[in-house]
Amino acid sequence: MDFLLRFSKEEKISFKVKYINKLKSIDPQNGVLYIEKLSHLDYRENNIEDGIKEIIAGDIINYHSDDEMANKGFFYIIKYDTAANTIEFHSDYQSFLPIYYYEDENYYLISSSVDIIYTFLQELEINQDFITEIALLNAPFQDNCFFKKIKRLNYGCFLKIDNNGLKEIRTKRFYDYYSENPIPYKKALNRVVESFIDNCSKYFTEPAYVSLTSGFDGRTVTSIAHYCNNDFIAFSHGKAEYSDVFIPLKLSQKFKFPYKLIELGDNYVENYYERFVREYLIYSGGMNGFLYPHFPYDAFMLAENPRPIITGYIGSELLRNAHFAGAITSQFVIDFLNFGDNTSIFNAQNNPNFIVLKDYLDLKAIQDLSERIKNYFMIIPKDINNNQKLACFEFEEVLPKLFGTWVYAGMHYAKIRAPFIDRQFFGEIVKTEISQFYRKFMEQNPLKRFWGQYLYAQIINKTWPQIGKEMSGKGYAPADLLFLWGRIKITYGYSGKKKRMRKGNFDNLGLISGMMHYVKSIKDTQLQDILTDDYVNKLLNNEKARDILLTRLSTYEYLKMHLIL
Repeated sequence: MDFLLRFSKEEKISFKVKYINKLKSIDPQNGVLYIEKLSHLDYRENNIEDGIKEIIAGDIINYHSDDEMANKGFFYIIKYDTAANTIEFHSDYQSFLPIYYYEDENYYLISSSVDIIYTFLQELEINQDFITEIALLNAPFQDNCFFKKIKRLNYGCFLKIDNNGLKEIRTKRFYDYYSENPIPYKKALNRVVESFIDNCSKYFTEPAYVSLTSGFDGRTVTSIAHYCNNDFIAFSHGKAEYSDVFIPLKLSQKFKFPYKLIELGDNYVENYYERFVREYLIYSGGMNGFLYPHFPYDAFMLAENPRPIITGYIGSELLRNAHFAGAITSQFVIDFLNFGDNTSIFNAQNNPNFIVLKDYLDLKAIQDLSERIKNYFMIIPKDINNNQKLACFEFEEVLPKLFGTWVYAGMHYAKIRAPFIDRQFFGEIVKTEISQFYRKFMEQNPLKRFWGQYLYAQIINKTWPQIGKEMSGKGYAPADLLFLWGRIKITYGYSGKKKRMRKGNFDNLGLISGMMHYVKSIKDTQLQDILTDDYVNKLLNNEKARDILLTRLSTYEYLKMHLIL
């Protein structure tokens, strides 16, 4: 799936395609588009008009060059127009699959991977802005990468080479989706329910794996699998005492469908954790490898029995607006929208969790980032409210780089599918009050937030009502949302969930034990001085502190991998 094109500025625009087994082993020739071919993915070459050729690589569920709304699946499109003398590089419509590029006075390098570009360059300078952005925003900002001079294609853009050089062509901003008069919830509901059932069904083209956790996203997709009579296998990851394991296990036993546990216990920690930390760092271009190695590990384990993996990615982000800072929603951005740049700087600088970042995060870096964030929001139309601004930031800047990495990494082992961001369904729901984009900024009231889950309940009720009556990890069942009396259970479940979160087991994904195994294996005294027993015990009940430390370690390991430390 990975690709690389090296193009000399002195040569006429043209290219030929060459499929190979391993990109890093080649000596790239000018004008040759190298594509790393994986047996489980799809590859097509189409002559769509005289002189216009398309190369498509990825998971091609449905593709029509003349009807983009009908396209389904994650895939790259590379177009070559001999008449116009142009080459274009397109990602999926939500920019989940990354495209990177490098330019100097002599040539361009365009690839799906930062590390592939880095392989064919001399030593590059580290981009300190990238490190600051990861720490404060949960993702790099705009086109920044770990190395200076390598850029990531921005959201809503495609990359074009013509006689005038290389440039990004923007086709949309996320706020273009917003409607001044969104369709009311009740009026839109039946149509949106039917749209999801219809479009999601088209992702079950063959026997599939379905990601089933304790929440609603996966259960909704599982209910569609059942509705389609798909020969599916449900799976989840974690430890046996974790609700994302024991709830899907209970469901599989009651309703007689197969379930596979991807255990993240001692065997994973000792034999796989570090390997997939490094893989994630490569796939993400240096971002959060210690936080999310279980995602490529999932795909690796499931690849033993090849079939597409259907996920619930983006369901919650589409239906429920943010109400606290976390892995997606940045406290820095919340503070900025609430109070302006001065407060966001103050809060970032004085956050006690940032003690582990003090060696590479300083006031000037935070001030510079704040100015760039300010410029980002200044060009957003003034009639867009703070909830919509935050959603715009997350869908443009965070989700493509977070969920996008999960998709991109996983696709090196299997086809990854995400029906909640199906182009047709997404384009329909975003114009309605069912989506989260027309709600109050940082809404805390659980009785108002329940509307963000009501769609799940309706879909499940139409496709597999029995599974909708079973308890979720939220403390209530999806079916409870269908009745007025269910609101009482929602309030109770919400309170119980907050208590469970306070107690927390933040090693349920093997992150803390994996981190400690890593630190002991490398015998770095500086890290061991930071990771005292007292500090690690504090991490066991502080998810934010844990995540910040793992972010710091990700940078440390990525530097080591590139022989910079």
